[in-house]
Amino acid sequence: MEYNKETKVIYGGPSKFIIPDVSFGEMLFHKILQGGEKIALVDGRTEETLSYNELLRKSIIMAKTYQSFGLRKGDFLSLFSENRIEFTISILGALFVGIVPVPINFQYMKDELFHCLSLTKPRVIVCTADTLKKLLTVYNKCRFIEKVIVLDEKFEKPSTKSIVIYTFKYIMDQYKNKHIDINKFQCAKVNSKEDTAVIFSSSGTTGLPKGVMLTHHNLKTCYNITISSNMYVLLSNNNQLIFLPLFHAYGCLLSLFGLGLTATIVILNRFEEELYLKLLDKYHVAISFVVPPICVMLSKSTIVDQYNFTHLRTVFCGAAPLKSETEAEVLKKMKVPNIRQGYGLTESTLAVTITPDATVNKPGTAGLVVEGMSLKVVDIETGKSLGFHETGEICVKGDLLMKGYYNNIEATRNCIDSEGWLHTGDVGYYDEDLYFFIVDRIKELIKYKGFQVAPAELEGLLLANEHVKDVGVIGIPDDISGELPLAYIVRQPWSNITAEEIINYVKDRVSPQKRLHGGVIFINEIPKTPSGKILRRKLRELAKQKSSL
Repeated sequence: MEYNKETKVIYGGPSKFIIPDVSFGEMLFHKILQGGEKIALVDGRTEETLSYNELLRKSIIMAKTYQSFGLRKGDFLSLFSENRIEFTISILGALFVGIVPVPINFQYMKDELFHCLSLTKPRVIVCTADTLKKLLTVYNKCRFIEKVIVLDEKFEKPSTKSIVIYTFKYIMDQYKNKHIDINKFQCAKVNSKEDTAVIFSSSGTTGLPKGVMLTHHNLKTCYNITISSNMYVLLSNNNQLIFLPLFHAYGCLLSLFGLGLTATIVILNRFEEELYLKLLDKYHVAISFVVPPICVMLSKSTIVDQYNFTHLRTVFCGAAPLKSETEAEVLKKMKVPNIRQGYGLTESTLAVTITPDATVNKPGTAGLVVEGMSLKVVDIETGKSLGFHETGEICVKGDLLMKGYYNNIEATRNCIDSEGWLHTGDVGYYDEDLYFFIVDRIKELIKYKGFQVAPAELEGLLLANEHVKDVGVIGIPDDISGELPLAYIVRQPWSNITAEEIINYVKDRVSPQKRLHGGVIFINEIPKTPSGKILRRKLRELAKQKSSL
């Protein structure tokens, strides 16, 4: 760890690892090869298991299938699926041959889905029986789609004859009696620092998601940081539980890193309190990756005492700040040695600060800067670098920084300055020991259960309703979910539309995290600046006044 007193830049130090000049997929391939007959994946709900040898064979079959469909290195493949073992097989197959996987939120509704598909125009899509139904609602506008792979054996056959569908089982059956020589399989060769390995979605203040391009170098660097942050002992010979959505960088990359460390990974398709606690106990899970709402649940749970967590060495919490009070309660209730936190964003390939393995008497800290990364805190108005305990915008730079937003040069330039610093929009400070603390956000994004919700997107949707004259959306604090989307609505003079009708209007058009969980408040006028920008600060003040009544 280095601190430049003049520039007030904190540098995490050089990498301790030599990063091999191969693709991220090839690196994973050779590490998975070492797993042999050890169990790689467990479906937490059905208890179906898959060994490392089986995982490798099935992933190679998917890779060969993609190639037989005409996909080549650099082409896009969309993954539109809930958490399941086949998701991991499908993404590994793409990574092995340099095809760029583009995971999509399986909760997306029609407009959101169309936008995401239109970004990269994938010719092949992997989906499930449930998500196929959503896909068919936009298929006529997405004629670039050539083939669809459905992970379920049974699904509702579409009426259109133009869509070509294969099932996962059919693909595997084609190779049932064929020998696959794993040792002769060739992974694609790439330019690690230039070639995109994966594209994740990231919401912005402009509303709809942007495609974050992460390179092979980004992912390999992040993998090595996972090892050097003392998670290696936890992951390499112990079980890991993942219920975080695999379409999100947090869940997806940590599950892939766990496979690279030959861990046994238990996958849940969604979080359920009792099942989660049961699996922690049954599979002797050593590390669980969570988000703050889950920690809140654990701190208030009445059934935690019924389970044995002696194998659980740490809980790693990310995606949003965790209150120190909640952290203390979970430590006490679950008797886990420590809760570790990290701070980062998709654009920085996950965490850029991580708390050390050893318990640190700094409640609420997001940790120290990881190797290969530099961080600074700047004055929001002047851009001047700030010192200890001075609050400002956090800026990051280094090996984990994304390549940019796909096909969106303007958004990339607005995010990364001429000196290569990514302006996160997050507000925080660091102390004399160089530990970071996150306190607020400049960005207007609402964080609901770790998901980013863009007010501008909801405002655009609401303004499309003829009953709505004007609208302003903010996030209001909530102990369980972090923030709840709340809409201030100015009705048309002739309208008597109710709050319930507006809530249902939004509910029918967006995914669950974007719904108006904070409710609707009718108002005579939306406060704005002379240039027309919504004064969300004023709306937050109104919300605070209402909550104090």
